Amino acid sequence: MHIIDKRLFNEGLKNKGYRTIGEFANALGFHRNTIHYYLSGHGVFPEALESIINALGLNFQDAIVKKEEPVSPIEVIMLIIDQLQADFPKVAFVLFGSRSKGVFKKYSDWDIGVYKAGGMLHEFYREIVKKKNDLAEDLPFFIDIVNFNNADLVFLKEAAKWWSFLTGSLQSFSELKKKVAL
Repeated sequence: MHIIDKRLFNEGLKNKGYRTIGEFANALGFHRNTIHYYLSGHGVFPEALESIINALGLNFQDAIVKKEEPVSPIEVIMLIIDQLQADFPKVAFVLFGSRSKGVFKKYSDWDIGVYKAGGMLHEFYREIVKKKNDLAEDLPFFIDIVNFNNADLVFLKEAAKWWSFLTGSLQSFSELKKKVAL
């Protein structure tokens, strides 16, 4: 089990100019008991994580890294969408739903409509979904690929109120806009 080194903690507290743990906790927006809990010898990592790291023979210092947050949410999926566009150049990729409306939560799904001028066979659509699944397997949220060729017109008109063209065939996107009379 890994615990906080009290000596290093107290040095850090003093070096940062905090007089008490309560003052430090207030600055962080925590209750002081949260900090006292860890200073009283409780483990800082969940038992399951300790077991995983130990079973793999890894050191915490090597296995745990600070996650860099993307500059904007779209950066999370842009490489996936770019790869899909490269693999399926005749398809238009359209963002719709909560993310296009700007009312999403951190782990909201990404709703991506796909449309191909002249029609899209189900097998072709399944290829897009399979490729997306392969590319997005490790993401903490889901990318939902919706076949706009087969979507109900009422659904498309609602989606069109807030959608954003991401990439792909302008010919296909133009045909899609005509389909919903935009």
